[in-house]
Amino acid sequence: MNGVRPLQSGEKFDLSLSILDRTQSRDKIKIGVIYVKDNQTEQKEILANDTCSKQFLQFVSNLGEPMNVATHEGYLGGLDPSGTVGTHSIYYSDWEYEVAFHVVPFMPTDHKDE
Repeated sequence: MNGVRPLQSGEKFDLSLSILDRTQSRDKIKIGVIYVKDNQTEQKEILANDTCSKQFLQFVSNLGEPMNVATHEGYLGGLDPSGTVGTHSIYYSDWEYEVAFHVVPFMPTDHKDE
């Protein structure tokens, strides 16, 4: 291995290593998943859905793995670990992406919200 040599530590190397350490290795994406019941047309009623069909639950389960928002150590996509936006959701990751799904029926609704 004639071409291999030790790196020389120094200010430029340390700075480059510091920048590399801060570089995110995967793209982070958040995706909203909305459930619309029959005859729903208004945004307020759609976003207030706290129940859904078995088919919708099956669809959502195929998007990724269940995630406990309070204990998840990966990307949350803005979901609050204190539970204000729900306790669980769906998460997907591979070598290139981390995806947090915001699933409306999993999120609490304040029916007083306008």
